[in-house]
Amino acid sequence: MDKFLVAPSTDPAKSDEELVKYVCELQGIADILHCDVMDGRFVGRKTINYDQIRRIRDTTTMFLDVHLMIEKPWLYVQKYAECGANLITVHYECFKENKQLLSCFEDIRNNGCLVGLSI
Repeated sequence: MDKFLVAPSTDPAKSDEELVKYVCELQGIADILHCDVMDGRFVGRKTINYDQIRRIRDTTTMFLDVHLMIEKPWLYVQKYAECGANLITVHYECFKENKQLLSCFEDIRNNGCLVGLSI
């Protein structure tokens, strides 16, 4: 393999101020920023939201992988796409039927983002 990509998570930043500073420090070092979005229900912690994704997008041109660890991610696809996500990753177990999952994939693509699936 000729090249590898560096994709640190936003998880180490614990406040808005820390988040912006952290993103600035990663400029020129990271290729992708993995934005962990947790709602406190699907997973036990709560982390960044779309307002913070927008701040990140305003701070960097890095590729943003927005990982939605949230209940009902299909309700938020458009909002995260509008905030600057390049890739939106959803969790398989959030969907009761494959038809619903495929519909979410289509919505992600229709909003101009690449699709990721976490299993």
